[in-house]
Amino acid sequence: MPCDCAWRARWPRLRRRRSGAQWETRFLQVQQRGFVPAGRINSAAGTELTATLINCFVQPVGDSIAQVEDGFPGIYTALTEAAETMRRGGGRGLRLPRA
Repeated sequence: MPCDCAWRARWPRLRRRRSGAQWETRFLQVQQRGFVPAGRINSAAGTELTATLINCFVQPVGDSIAQVEDGFPGIYTALTEAAETMRRGGGRGLRLPRA
């Protein structure tokens, strides 16, 4: 993929991700004033990547190996979910209230 390092070069690709003239106009206006979209949006929006556009996820983890306990997934279930999040380019933090 060619580098679209300047925001003006990224704009057509990012615009393809969304639709609607009102959104496009507003997004261009805020970028012209210095707004920089999150890293996942800049790297994945409008591309063929199967990636998340969300930068970070906080994931709860329960105090069991594989069973849901008190609404929290077990360690192995959480690990599987974390691997999928990271495979799609998202970051993750763990919430360990029970462990």
